[in-house]
Amino acid sequence: MNESSPAETWLRTVVQGLSSDDFSLSHDVSFAGQEFMAVAHRSRFEVTKLGNSETFFVFGGFQACDGDSVRWFSSLAFNYAKKSKSFPLPCGLLESVFCFAVCVVEALDESTADSVRSVMPPKHWAAAEIPIVYDSVAKGSCASLKGRHCGALFTTRASGAR
Repeated sequence: MNESSPAETWLRTVVQGLSSDDFSLSHDVSFAGQEFMAVAHRSRFEVTKLGNSETFFVFGGFQACDGDSVRWFSSLAFNYAKKSKSFPLPCGLLESVFCFAVCVVEALDESTADSVRSVMPPKHWAAAEIPIVYDSVAKGSCASLKGRHCGALFTTRASGAR
């Protein structure tokens, strides 16, 4: 019998939740020489966004990470989302992109968690890049708490709550 790691079990649960929320899923996605564990993508018209909104969840596995590697992964995931969006118009012209870059780690140290919580994510025109770190052993996550509520959205989705 093949036993799943805590990270695989958690990812499977999150991906099932995203799938039930109309996200299309891809596993083992390669981009710019890197491999993402999974990518969830949804594109739809949203009145509250005044146009088409594309949401990406990009999951990457790490043994450990620090604030710099979280920001690097977030930037890579955001670049992937911008290149993979399905709507042809540029962001800001009836189009927005939201990218949740999820670093799944085996051990999250407090200094990395503090770095993620305290550093404002990069600003983009009609787009958002939201770094998140999930500790698969402690089963906890952290997201930037500076200026955005997106971490709460991810935590709600990841827990299965609606």
